[in-house]
Amino acid sequence: MLDRLTKETFLPHVGEVFEIYYAPTAFVSAVLLEVTGIGRPRGAPPRFGEAPRPTERPEGFFIVLRGDAEPPLRQGMYRLVHPVMGELAAVFLTVTGADERSRYYEALFN
Repeated sequence: MLDRLTKETFLPHVGEVFEIYYAPTAFVSAVLLEVTGIGRPRGAPPRFGEAPRPTERPEGFFIVLRGDAEPPLRQGMYRLVHPVMGELAAVFLTVTGADERSRYYEALFN
């Protein structure tokens, strides 16, 4: 499932809540803040000296989530659940910042 996700899969859900499960029945609510592409779009011509890329491989992207400050989650693998997208198992989240009310997480898909 994760290998079929694209930036376009997440874009309609910016501003919506995802649940980040850190235990079988315990989760932190998190709002999807941003979806950003990385690299060059699918089908872009190779740069000078670069091998051609397979055209079926989607562009890499990352998502940014803002979650509750408590409990503070560490960098690691988590299960994300969204009411429309369903369950996304084994997503690696990196903590990118925190303030008194929130913690920020990022996941890279490539």
